[in-house]
Amino acid sequence: MDDLVSTFGVDTTPAPSQATGPPFKSNVTTLLDITRANNIAIMLSRFKNDYSMIRSALLDLDDSRLSVDDLRAINRHLPTSEELARIKEFGDTAKLSKADRYFSEIMTVPRLPQRLDCMTFRLRFELDVSEIRPELKTIRDACKEMRSSGRFKMALQAILTIGNTLNESTFRGGAHGFRLEALLKTKDMKAAKRGAECPTLLHYIARVFLRADPKLTLFMEELPSVEAAARVSFQAVTQSVQSVVTSHAKVREEVLFAKRRLDPLPNDQFVKVMEFLSVWMH
Repeated sequence: MDDLVSTFGVDTTPAPSQATGPPFKSNVTTLLDITRANNIAIMLSRFKNDYSMIRSALLDLDDSRLSVDDLRAINRHLPTSEELARIKEFGDTAKLSKADRYFSEIMTVPRLPQRLDCMTFRLRFELDVSEIRPELKTIRDACKEMRSSGRFKMALQAILTIGNTLNESTFRGGAHGFRLEALLKTKDMKAAKRGAECPTLLHYIARVFLRADPKLTLFMEELPSVEAAARVSFQAVTQSVQSVVTSHAKVREEVLFAKRRLDPLPNDQFVKVMEFLSVWMH
């Protein structure tokens, strides 16, 4: 029995308490949500400089220390008004986590969200314009060619005359012009006495051109940019141009706002740098 008990018996003697000293009081590490603090700490790991250097780069608008990706990362993790109030009330931020200390540094940068947008626009401006410029040039060249092409104008005049003649007895007759979309319908309008040589109105128009002046059928020779312009998404180009115009307007608004500040920071270069950009763009 002694052997059985010693082999399978469970020791029920209570272990001595390890709390020999006064109870441990944990220090406050963060005033933020723990998950949010961790995410901000991960974001900060991309920067080799300390938090005061990030603040300095934001005030100096220093492109060598803050890239477009850096600015976007900062913009995704901006402090809320409640978080800023907690940090201000706490006072000594040296006892707080990385995220709290980081917020305590950048919270003094005036109008930080707007500043980040302006800085991002400044860094991306030349790239955005270089992407838009070729398509704008193609559209512009195509428009100039269509306006100056004598053959194209004669072709449109002939088509308008044929259309008015066909619609003479209807309310559509006597038109002074037509929409370009109407040209697509010429291939669908069947001739009453159609044959293999002239089955549609489009074929008839081509026959008129050949009789009047064969060069009219070659009006596209005077429009070398039109085919390339037709492949350009006008909506996408318009949106890109509008985005640049809108961002530039915001920069001008922020410059005016910064000029009206009663307590500007002595080392803030925002007005100087952004005003130069605005003047250069004009």
